[in-house]
Amino acid sequence: MESLIAGFAQARYNLMDQNGEPLVKLNKIINWDVFREIIEKAIHRETTNVGRPPYDSLLMFKIINLQKWYTLSDAGAQNAICNRLDFTRFLGLDIHDKIPDAATIWEFKKTLKALGVYDELFDMLDKMIKEAGIVAHKGCIVDATFVMIPKRQSKKKI
Repeated sequence: MESLIAGFAQARYNLMDQNGEPLVKLNKIINWDVFREIIEKAIHRETTNVGRPPYDSLLMFKIINLQKWYTLSDAGAQNAICNRLDFTRFLGLDIHDKIPDAATIWEFKKTLKALGVYDELFDMLDKMIKEAGIVAHKGCIVDATFVMIPKRQSKKKI
């Protein structure tokens, strides 16, 4: 089953490459490791064997970028990562990888803001994108909510 899923994902990745997927292009032109260095220097993460290990700082930063570009809430980002193969690929995740939940995304953003690096990181990324000759237009993912309602009983009078 796992090889079937991997084959499906690879076929979709090939199609994305043929169609010029913008997130694939961004991954090729942006030196993401520069951001990792800044974030990890600011956070000073100490590794311990206690508790769950933190998510990769670059993964989290890229999630926040997806949120900004596609106007997603924390819960919306979590949902979109689960459902969109282009997001999963942009983040460097496999289909079976665990993804951060909405609370983790919110906490990471809060931490970057508290450390005073949030605006610096995004200004730097915007500059890199512009220097590469790319104009980033924000978008919005519109989703639908389906609510199950009970059927009304017909009250026919005979």
